[in-house]
Amino acid sequence: MEETGIFSTLDYVIFFGLLCISTIIGIVSAFKGNRSPEEFLLGNRSLNPFVVSMSLLTSFVSATNLVGLNN
Repeated sequence: MEETGIFSTLDYVIFFGLLCISTIIGIVSAFKGNRSPEEFLLGNRSLNPFVVSMSLLTSFVSATNLVGLNN
């Protein structure tokens, strides 16, 4: 199968949908209430260690894939 490097219509719909969902989440969280910078950036220091470790692991794996595993 030959790759053309062009998105199909379904790819564009999914990509646009993900962008819309991300935008809506950002707008809703921005208007949900006044938060201090510490509460917004650090989760009010009340996040579960498992959640923080999964977030860090995801960031590390994504960066590793981007830099080192490109074909």
